[in-house]
Amino acid sequence: MTLYALNEAGEKVTATPGAVGHCTCGAFMRAKCGQVYVWHWSHEGTDCDPWQESETEWHRWWKGRARPDCCEVPLPPHRADIRRDDGYVIELQHSAISVDEIRERERFYKTIAWIFDAAPFRERLLRPLLPS
Repeated sequence: MTLYALNEAGEKVTATPGAVGHCTCGAFMRAKCGQVYVWHWSHEGTDCDPWQESETEWHRWWKGRARPDCCEVPLPPHRADIRRDDGYVIELQHSAISVDEIRERERFYKTIAWIFDAAPFRERLLRPLLPS
């Protein structure tokens, strides 16, 4: 599930009913524009990025804060969630991820910052460190 696909002119576009798009890898992208899920693009067949996961509204909200040319930037064989103009990558992580996977992504991207969705464990973060 991705926010953008490339149109015939090579511009990043969001999914709309009947739209035609392609991934940066060249694969056909299908516009999914139903009434239940948020409109998005789906890679025809297997996604070219082995790190690709489903996205939540939280993920899409963060991507929406960046310019389209900075979102879902291809760095084969992966797509950075957000890549700043200076090359710094921002990874958005809502689901659980192992320490090994974090290290693998950090080795790959080299200059990376993480934004984790802490909502599922917010209460543990707000607990006082010392007994009251």
